[in-house]
Amino acid sequence: MKWQKDLKGLFLLVVLITVASMVSVPLFAAGDVPDRDADMLSHDYIMDRQDSFSCSMVAMSDEELSETVAAGFSQFTINDGVVRAQFNIAAQTFTEIESLKMGYYDDGLGLPNSLDWDQNWLGVSLGSSTTPLFCDGLFIEARFTNISDPATRTLETLRVGTPSMTGPITADFVSFSGRIASGGVAAVEGHRLNLGTRTITSTDSEFYMQLSTVAVEPGQSPGWWFSWNNATITP
Repeated sequence: MKWQKDLKGLFLLVVLITVASMVSVPLFAAGDVPDRDADMLSHDYIMDRQDSFSCSMVAMSDEELSETVAAGFSQFTINDGVVRAQFNIAAQTFTEIESLKMGYYDDGLGLPNSLDWDQNWLGVSLGSSTTPLFCDGLFIEARFTNISDPATRTLETLRVGTPSMTGPITADFVSFSGRIASGGVAAVEGHRLNLGTRTITSTDSEFYMQLSTVAVEPGQSPGWWFSWNNATITP
């Protein structure tokens, strides 16, 4: 499997769902109004803020920096060969993508679609004009064999996802590899399924994208795998 190409696809989708989807609202948007533009240019907003709170910006010494701590944004764990980084990030988006494709290779099953895409989605909509796709939290997880031995350590699986996704994803799923479950019961589970045009609606659902060389859990397949644990699929 061509890991470098697939990893590019992984980080592209991560950007689309998380980083690119973190839509920030400007603190001030003039909207081509000359008076407002002039007003913005006439102020140093950082200095205004400093004056308001009787503070000023000064360089911190190395000693002061070493004594500065922060908590709550991220957490890192290593357990049974699984390295996991969790980030306290909330993001929402409405993004449309013409085509999303991942994992083109021969899966070795000897079927008519053995040389095909794991994921081939057309006319993709992450969220909608009325209901954004919302992700509360982000995690990156890597699973290794022989993690404590640098000479034999091997990366088996990489996951990127969120512990809580809410909102719709709509596409023509020409090829879909993954699991969509609700209440512990899988409505869809399989490798390179043609689902047609459908909408997957998540409700506080764990979601992850997985790239692996092995089937980590029963029913999964190597390659690209998408998983929802609390979502419905319509129509």
